[in-house]
Amino acid sequence: MKSLEKLAQHNKFTPKGQQIVLLLLAGKTYGEILKEVSCSKSTISYYTKKLNLDRKVLEKTYSKEECKQAILDFYQEVGKVPSKEDFIGNKINYYHILKVFPSWNSLIEYCQLPTKNKSYSNEKLLVLLQDFTKIEQRVPQFRDFVNNPQYPSSTVYQDRFGSWNAAIEAAGLIPNINDGLGHRTIAKDGNLYRSQLEAYFVNNFLLDKYDFEYEKPYGNGWLFDFFLPEEDIYIEIDGGLRPQRIEEKIKFCKNNNIKLLVFTKREIYNKDFALVV
Repeated sequence: MKSLEKLAQHNKFTPKGQQIVLLLLAGKTYGEILKEVSCSKSTISYYTKKLNLDRKVLEKTYSKEECKQAILDFYQEVGKVPSKEDFIGNKINYYHILKVFPSWNSLIEYCQLPTKNKSYSNEKLLVLLQDFTKIEQRVPQFRDFVNNPQYPSSTVYQDRFGSWNAAIEAAGLIPNINDGLGHRTIAKDGNLYRSQLEAYFVNNFLLDKYDFEYEKPYGNGWLFDFFLPEEDIYIEIDGGLRPQRIEEKIKFCKNNNIKLLVFTKREIYNKDFALVV
């Protein structure tokens, strides 16, 4: 199994992977991680193995000066102030640092380096969540604030509020509900939809424009995403997760003379997209 040092050199974690790793290093249980991250237990197990989380590695303790030197070495070599994510898998990693410093920013300040999020008050952090929701027409996910230069790091919200969802609730927003299939989201009409994409589609292209029914069943028991009764048209949102089922629905509608429009995620999020029926 790779050592933590080799892991740092040869592996690039996805934003979701980074989130899982940070939670693992913070000592979170599988159950606690599943509440924070849209993933399966096998995914958490995968990152646990990738990290080589054994007692011999994690029981190692480094002094404040050793941690400081590791930060300064990174700063000199890379030319930027490191983030928590940069120290996932390092010989001196995020887990070791939290043994001797109360927070990541306290270490950065100890090194006399600028902290990216030092100037953000709790109130400002919450306003930024609200601003994101207004601009994007959806409640932000943890990954939206990972390595995003326009916003503070998502881990800052965890530090300040205890968890990502706690920050979302403190901002007066409703956390996305992870049911294993996607993040169910409440649209402006107050109804709960199976994904952020569907809620976005309702908010921007259906609400106050068309009468519509959600998850309209048809003949064989299939549920189509939307049905416009006045236009007699079914709409299917292709999020890219079940291409075979989309093809089956297209074929079924063609064989039964049913009007069906299929839109991809890329089409819907395109700024020039317009619903024409």
